[in-house]
Amino acid sequence: MSSFYEGFEDRKLEFLALLSENYKNSIECSSELVRLRALLKLPKGTEHFLSDLHGEYDAFEKVIRTCSGNIFRRTVEAIGPDTRAEFRFDTIAEAEEFCEMVYYPEETLASYHRKGIACPAFYRLAIFRLLKIFEVFARKYAQSAIIEKITPQFSFIIRELVFKNPNQSDRETFYAEILDGIIETGFADSVIAELCAAIKKLCVERLHIVGDIFDRGREPHYIIDSLIAYHAVDIQWGNHDILWLGAAAGNLACIANAVRICLRYANTSILETGYGINFYPLLQFAEERYELSVEELQRFMPITSDEVSDIKSTTLAKMHKAISIIQFKLESQLIKRNPGYNMENRMILDTIDTNSWTAQLGGKEYKLNSRDFPTVLEAGMQLTSEEASVIESLRLSFTLSEKLQRHAQFLLSHGSIYLVYNKNLLIHAGVPVNREMGLSEVAIEGQMLKGKELLDAVDQLVRKVYSDESDENKDFYWYLWCSPESPLFGKDKMATFERYFFDDTATHAESTQLFYEFIDEEELADRVLREFGLEPGRSHIICGHVPVKAFESAIKANRKILCIDLGYAKAYQKETGGAGCSLIYNSIGLTLMKLEPKYTNGLLSLSSTYENIEDLGIENRLYVADTEQGKQIKRDIENLELLLQAYRTGSLPEREH
Repeated sequence: MSSFYEGFEDRKLEFLALLSENYKNSIECSSELVRLRALLKLPKGTEHFLSDLHGEYDAFEKVIRTCSGNIFRRTVEAIGPDTRAEFRFDTIAEAEEFCEMVYYPEETLASYHRKGIACPAFYRLAIFRLLKIFEVFARKYAQSAIIEKITPQFSFIIRELVFKNPNQSDRETFYAEILDGIIETGFADSVIAELCAAIKKLCVERLHIVGDIFDRGREPHYIIDSLIAYHAVDIQWGNHDILWLGAAAGNLACIANAVRICLRYANTSILETGYGINFYPLLQFAEERYELSVEELQRFMPITSDEVSDIKSTTLAKMHKAISIIQFKLESQLIKRNPGYNMENRMILDTIDTNSWTAQLGGKEYKLNSRDFPTVLEAGMQLTSEEASVIESLRLSFTLSEKLQRHAQFLLSHGSIYLVYNKNLLIHAGVPVNREMGLSEVAIEGQMLKGKELLDAVDQLVRKVYSDESDENKDFYWYLWCSPESPLFGKDKMATFERYFFDDTATHAESTQLFYEFIDEEELADRVLREFGLEPGRSHIICGHVPVKAFESAIKANRKILCIDLGYAKAYQKETGGAGCSLIYNSIGLTLMKLEPKYTNGLLSLSSTYENIEDLGIENRLYVADTEQGKQIKRDIENLELLLQAYRTGSLPEREH
């Protein structure tokens, strides 16, 4: 037995034996080592960060298709002054029009056919330009990775045209024949569409969604469908995502909250068309039990939605109030069975005095603006038989919805409470801290935890309770949705009851927690970054959750914290003055993008302004070796070097190809 063999631990040899199933001999092993070492020298791929999408699918789709304007900028770079004159753009408007084809190839080509523009000369020019743009984005990838992003039936054509050698003049007739064949066989539209799709894949290596896909906007289900189809994506859960996970898991309080928010924004299509939720038992119950005054109708009328519902707005208002009362009852029951949540102050419905028509908040009495509480007078904090029937029918719809369950599993498999990736900490809301800007302890399953330990425990519990048979254990989703101690909520309370039933607007205020009070302090940023193993001078915290009121205010703590919620939700856009915010992180730096909405004939387009957060320059650019992907490649290289050594010393037998 060789001395090399004796030097291996048994487990290491077992591992190498398993690895040898993929690399059967020294030739295969050496070939993969050459490939991996070369990959480390490629420039870092582009990351795209979005936050707080809140169901605004139109804006999301535009941002994804354009990569927040990055495709246009690279197009102008690709078709630059060095390009032959006949292929250049004459104006910026022409470049913008061409990019519309990159974003929406099928729709644009159909329009060109109607206008008679789609002729052989157009196809030659368009394909040439697309190949030039393709080459710009392909610089960061190995050829094998590029081919993986092309649909197989197009791989020969695109590979030959993209990777042709301009110095081989004897092959020009070969390339010309490919191009002629594309046009003459009527294949050009398909090739253009494939090139456009591949450019969008090459443009962004990884997409990060920093929380809150759901609520307010009307099409979160379309957003998740798009994310499922996206080539590389991760999600950091926001409290609205957790609410819908809890609803999908069957937690009654989460279901009531999710339905109430849909009704508040008249987004019934999410329930009915998106997920097949049957809300007609609620409709019938609300019509029978609630007669709202003119004033109360106004309070419960749907707001900030451009959706046209087939249900009368007065009926939606009655449904809205009915599910709100059911919600408050369910929350009261949940708080009582979870005294450790310390949320007894949210049991306001319990304190109603029907003699004075007041309720208590923080030890004070406040006048109610309604006396219409029929099911509270009838059954107190218990559900009436009709309310119980309504919420049970909703529970069955949520838990049996195939699409909702598929989306929930995607959120669980691709999501997490936080992510450390390429020296950045991605977290939706923040980390609980105290007045001294130290990490604050929170009780989780009987343990007092803080910082990274706290978030790791929360992440594990979110996954664990989803399939739990106990509804009580799934109460944890509701706790994360709205508890002052939740790392996903970040406020002192969710003042839903107060906004509905107290006219005193002072009670409506929701104060942000200390993380946001100190968010401009470098000391806080440095402490949190170190807690997650990051170097403060080289890393950033990227979060959302609290809409910023100006683009400049998205940059916090001397550029160490980037709060990228600038109002994708239309409900926020008057306040923020933007249509969302995104972040681009490529090999030469980090750029914050402000997106501004423009509507032409009812169609949304986005213009963007940007600010460089970190500009490394070409001379200091980042490479794959500097990334999370690079760390894994280096580990793979170490293992393959051991395997190659085992082959060459005879410690493991080599096999034929």
